[in-house]
Amino acid sequence: MISARSHNMGQAATELAIFGAIIIFVLGAIIRSAISSGQGQDSSLKAMRNALLYSSSSNTGDTSRSNASILYVEDRLSPDFGKFGSVERAPFVAQGSGSMTNTLMYPLDLDELRDPRHIPVMDMFINGKHFTFSTARLVEGKPVPPGAIFYQIVVNMDEPPSSSSSGASSSAQQEALEKKFCVTDPCPGPLTLQQRFDLNRDGDFTNDPPPSLYSKMTWQWRGVQAVKANVSKDKALYIDPANGIYPSFDVDGDGQEETIYGFSYDAGGAINAVTVLDSQDGDLDFSGDAALSGKVGLLNDMAIYTQPVSGSAKGNYLLMQQGKAWDLDGKFVRSVNRKDQVDLIERKIQLSNDTGRMCDGSVPDVEVCGDCFSVDNIARTCFEGTSKILYVRSRLLDKQGHFWKTDASGQLRLGQ
Repeated sequence: MISARSHNMGQAATELAIFGAIIIFVLGAIIRSAISSGQGQDSSLKAMRNALLYSSSSNTGDTSRSNASILYVEDRLSPDFGKFGSVERAPFVAQGSGSMTNTLMYPLDLDELRDPRHIPVMDMFINGKHFTFSTARLVEGKPVPPGAIFYQIVVNMDEPPSSSSSGASSSAQQEALEKKFCVTDPCPGPLTLQQRFDLNRDGDFTNDPPPSLYSKMTWQWRGVQAVKANVSKDKALYIDPANGIYPSFDVDGDGQEETIYGFSYDAGGAINAVTVLDSQDGDLDFSGDAALSGKVGLLNDMAIYTQPVSGSAKGNYLLMQQGKAWDLDGKFVRSVNRKDQVDLIERKIQLSNDTGRMCDGSVPDVEVCGDCFSVDNIARTCFEGTSKILYVRSRLLDKQGHFWKTDASGQLRLGQ
């Protein structure tokens, strides 16, 4: 027979157990949040420190990281206060940037740009793997169509054009304005009033500023014909390698200016090819519409696979054992937990252009190219040239365990 005293003690023990469990749960949640916050802050500080370090390491022999940009992605085990330990992974993403002013305005010549150490790059670290992506490319001998017009942005024009779109007076004002930034008469490659304020260069004037706002615009386009006569001094297209003077024009019609380092022309004096540093022709282009919609760079897609451990007799396993409820020595064995597994995490990076760098050894952590989902390549970092997607596969080993054993001798009363 169980006495009333024993009954009261049992009720008190139950209440203490319930409240104790609640307190432990709250403490565990606080600790888990604190650890996650600390890991995220650690990633952010590491990205910033390394960006400053990379930038300071740049000098006249290597200016690719004068404006350093670093992205860190780490899939860490999520802190868990459960008795079976951590079984989930949480991504930590941090980005840092830094600029070293000693090479910020360093003029690069054509011979220097032929060295990959001077092409600007962006660094990504994904679960310990290091990838460098170029954000520009030197294009030599870029063909120019006959009669082409180079476009240049003109900033802060004094005497903006009249908002009137008809009449001889507006035509005279437009002609006078063209002569302000064109050194030949008539102005080479003259643009109409609407063409100069077609800021996105799509030929659709309905999505551009109306004429009533022309006087308030801070910049507009101007056109320069691609002819030899425009490359001498004091002309719009003027190249002076001795003094590091290289003009910037939009030569390929993408709405973005390129820096011109050289040119060739035919017998008639028309420029038929140019050498440019194109900031939209590197591995990654963050200036286009695809980048604005989140379709360039690190994508949100992620997959996790389980891969057998190489050399393990049992392969992957997560072993959880419960001990005896009550042993003769008075010790309660709570649980035994052992892990031996590899998490294969796949992330995707969408490139803007296939520059060939992923498969020529320039990025060592790219293991194979093509056929990225075959049996032999499914676990390797692979570049697919057709879709221009880099599949980053990280193999993370998780091998740990614990053994809980509680001494409960003399602490329980079974009754009288």
